[in-house]
Amino acid sequence: MPDISQTILRIVLVSGAALAIGLVAAFGAVFFVDIITYLNHFLLPEVWMSDGRIDWLTVLLIISVPVSGGLVAGQLRRLVDGGRAHGPAEVIELAQLGKGDIPLRNGVFTALSNLVWLGAGASAGQYGALVHLGATIGGALGRVDKWLREDFRLPGPVALGCGVAAAIATAFSAPIAGVVFAHEVVLRHYSLRAFAPVTIAATVGYLVSFWLFGRPPLFAVAVEAGAHPLAYSGFVAIGLLGGIVSLLYMRALLQAGKLADKTPLPDSLKPGIAGLVLGLIALGVPQVTGLGVEAMQSVIGSADFPLAELLLILIAKLLATAVCVGYARIGGAFAPALFIGTFFGAIIGGIATSALGGDLAEPAFYAICGMAAVT
Repeated sequence: MPDISQTILRIVLVSGAALAIGLVAAFGAVFFVDIITYLNHFLLPEVWMSDGRIDWLTVLLIISVPVSGGLVAGQLRRLVDGGRAHGPAEVIELAQLGKGDIPLRNGVFTALSNLVWLGAGASAGQYGALVHLGATIGGALGRVDKWLREDFRLPGPVALGCGVAAAIATAFSAPIAGVVFAHEVVLRHYSLRAFAPVTIAATVGYLVSFWLFGRPPLFAVAVEAGAHPLAYSGFVAIGLLGGIVSLLYMRALLQAGKLADKTPLPDSLKPGIAGLVLGLIALGVPQVTGLGVEAMQSVIGSADFPLAELLLILIAKLLATAVCVGYARIGGAFAPALFIGTFFGAIIGGIATSALGGDLAEPAFYAICGMAAVT
């Protein structure tokens, strides 16, 4: 009986810790995303260009907002250890070293620098910041039970994994994605001791996102019919060429980073320079700012966009992301890769439709294949 009671007590304590981490990380992720969305609602160029007119005040706002956001984010980043925003790489390193203690200072100021930079419309992703935020929360709550026996506590890396899983599940309304990401990317292994608490945290994150806040999936995809067999030649082309696009994307990020290293300016000012370049690009192609979910959703649901317009937006987004992520070194690269993949898939879909004749597949097929190929 004592052994059974000890086992039950351990299950209750570990499950309770995972539930608490999942709950706090989920609320943190929701508020992080919603604050960025709220800021974008007022600060993105498309808000000021909605009536089709561009006057000198509009031009000034389009340029000054990302510049100001970059300068503020750069100053916040100085307060992080090493003077740079942290992300998934630091979380993975800690997990592989068997640690679970992310300094709270690093987590807070990394989140704030990302919040300001992304809120100002930077062409960067928020999911890397969410991974670090979730891990920070998991690590902080995982230290609360230090007074318990070791076998009654969540191991440090598992606590990180719980926070990451909850944040991803909340952001994407996808609990399985949270579980898989935490195990495959952060923990790099599967075990019963890790799987159960990580699954609990991811499930709590999904319930908070979908049931409590009613957040829909990131993309609404409605497909009414299957693809014609000839359309699969287009899917193959997307897979083959998507690898090349992905390599170009990564190389652009690396080259922008090397350029930043050679720029004789304090690192805290470089996000402001990136904001200036972004603002200039946005004057001609405002779709490059922010996450671009609305633009992606439009391409997923319609094939009415001219190929030249799609290509222009794709190239502009790649350049803007290289500057915002590679040069400024704040924000993630995953969400822009989704954007680039979506537009790349739509371009190949348009070419395939013209070459093979007729609508062989709905636009969503090509766009989603492009996402998969580039990411």
